[in-house]
Amino acid sequence: QGRDQGRIYRLAPPNFRSPTPPRLGSASADELVAALDSPHGWWRDTAHRLIYERQEQSLTEPLKQLARESKLPQARVHAIWSLHGLGTLDNADLAAALADPTPEVSVHAVRLAESRLNEAVDLRKKVIALASDPDARVRFQVAFTLGQIKDPQASLALARLAREHADNSWMRTAVLSSVAESAPRVLVELSSDPAFAGRASGAAMLEQLAIVIGVRNRDGEVEQALD
Repeated sequence: QGRDQGRIYRLAPPNFRSPTPPRLGSASADELVAALDSPHGWWRDTAHRLIYERQEQSLTEPLKQLARESKLPQARVHAIWSLHGLGTLDNADLAAALADPTPEVSVHAVRLAESRLNEAVDLRKKVIALASDPDARVRFQVAFTLGQIKDPQASLALARLAREHADNSWMRTAVLSSVAESAPRVLVELSSDPAFAGRASGAAMLEQLAIVIGVRNRDGEVEQALD
């Protein structure tokens, strides 16, 4: 049915008027920032690309405002990444994004904060605290990011994630990817918990941690694990 009508490529309700296609290539800087706040994904993606290509530092303040005030989570994500692309994303912007009520925004903020966490104490504390976030996506990203932090509290947070999610293969993988430098501390923390060590998933996690320590083959770490 309809074989003599050609290909149908668009369906529209009666009296529908197609909106005028955007011309973002010739848009002003302010118009590009406004396009980031559009519900239309193509507008946001294209505006994001053009903001990065133009590298106009004058967009910093409008982007900071958008990152904090937009009602659209996607726009807030685009705003912090655009600030990052301009080299003007600061710790205050990241702190606000880490506390965002939408988990997806917090996930991106954790990723963007990674390179700063060993110097920025406040950001480090906020990221470590997110290991207890109620959203699984946030905890999952934090499990990867904790491996970048040289802080005993990060090791304790990894141990807590391992203890609480030992039955989740994805979380185990994330934790194990982050324990290259902290496997002995995490092993000691978890092996001191008889309830955890007595579970099949807990014993498997301890075995995997021991393998990491053995592969690294550093005398101090091996002695700590054996003790």
